[in-house]
Amino acid sequence: MRALDFIRDVIRPTRKQLEFLEALLRFRFILYGGAAGGGKSYILRWGAVWFLIYMWKAYGIVAGKVALFCEDYPSLADRQISRIKSEFPRWLGRLHRTEADGLVFELDATWGGGMIMLRNLDDTSKYNSVEFMAVFVDELTRNPEKKQQDVGNIFDELRKRIRWPGLGDEVNLPFAGGTNPGGKGHGWVRRYWLDKDFPEELKPYESQFYFIQALCTDNPHLRASYYADLLSLPEPLRSAYAEGRWDLFQGQFFAEWRTALHTCKPFKIPSYWKRFAAMDWGYASPACILWFAVSPEARVFAYREFYERHWTNERIGKEAARLSAGEAIGYRVLDPSCFPAEKEIQIGKSDAEQLQEAGWPCIKAANDRQAGWSQMRQYLHWERNEKGVYTRLPMFQAFENCSNFIRTLPTLVYDAHNTDDLDTDGEDHAPDTCRYGLMSRPAVTRIPLDQMPEEYADAARRAQHDEKEARAH
Repeated sequence: MRALDFIRDVIRPTRKQLEFLEALLRFRFILYGGAAGGGKSYILRWGAVWFLIYMWKAYGIVAGKVALFCEDYPSLADRQISRIKSEFPRWLGRLHRTEADGLVFELDATWGGGMIMLRNLDDTSKYNSVEFMAVFVDELTRNPEKKQQDVGNIFDELRKRIRWPGLGDEVNLPFAGGTNPGGKGHGWVRRYWLDKDFPEELKPYESQFYFIQALCTDNPHLRASYYADLLSLPEPLRSAYAEGRWDLFQGQFFAEWRTALHTCKPFKIPSYWKRFAAMDWGYASPACILWFAVSPEARVFAYREFYERHWTNERIGKEAARLSAGEAIGYRVLDPSCFPAEKEIQIGKSDAEQLQEAGWPCIKAANDRQAGWSQMRQYLHWERNEKGVYTRLPMFQAFENCSNFIRTLPTLVYDAHNTDDLDTDGEDHAPDTCRYGLMSRPAVTRIPLDQMPEEYADAARRAQHDEKEARAH
């Protein structure tokens, strides 16, 4: 049977699934799905089979190896192993456990004898010495960008294992994931495949990231009522699972967030508006500073952002002071971990002291996480009546140049063990900074008399006079 006949007669892919199989030969990093019912898990396991057969037919690779991952073993057993047992015909190969490679599906020798190594992602260091021709990850967004025990992030840890002796650069060896929106890894997956926002080391590969949006309406094998069932779900499930929207999803910590409401184009801030700043410290993780201004209506605007890795305190302090030159910054709050603990013997200089010496003096921020997130929700809150008219607009907005804050805040998810907090495996540095800022109880700006329209200025002068008279008596 030819490879094309195998696709047509055995896999029988949908149009989008066929696009995925073709992409395996053309792109290094492929993401498939983005909504429920698109056939993600199915095409990942069959894509792994087809890729092994293709490599055998095209390049003579016998007993090649690819990996099919899920986030943990129960998910692997439920979504993949059980389906392999029921779907894969006996003539194709056998599912068994080997001493050297663990649980594998091994293709029959008549199909090249390749192996799908069935693995979970509880600890990627287990695969340090393993080589794969391809990596397939089911429900990619259920994996955080980085786990505590890993040296690098999960994506880097897996892609560095994609290699095979004797194959040159002309042969595409892919990393492929399938997923719905949501989960711990929602932010980094969206950043790479949808926003095309890459770290420096990945920017040369931008054209190699390929996203295939597959909805349940693309899958003719589903019952006709399935899409209607998805549409009947409450928000945000409906938007994520039926429409494949990445801005609303199940488990989203700040479901209040709407980019159209909570961001604005930069404008010239009046000189008399009260300003302050907040900072979340980091070195290997990003250090973040946000600058805030408060309007006379008590609306808080984040108007500037600093977001950098691997900067010393001296360099951060000098740059923050330079960016603030000519501005009356009322105060600066800083990550409490940067200050020495009470009764702690101070040997070296604390981070707070180093920043102060560099021109960025700060006071300790409040670190009550539950109260802080509640405060942020108060500022983000908005209301709309049954006619769709906004009856309350949010009291917080970020300038569009605060790109990392805008990117990361809507991607954060709940902590599975504490629903009053977010999962700290997410990229929470800019949201933590905002929390520190809003917990500082920013005072409302009072409009100077010379800035008021005359009738309001006159009323203000009279009110001040009456107040003085009342105090005199």
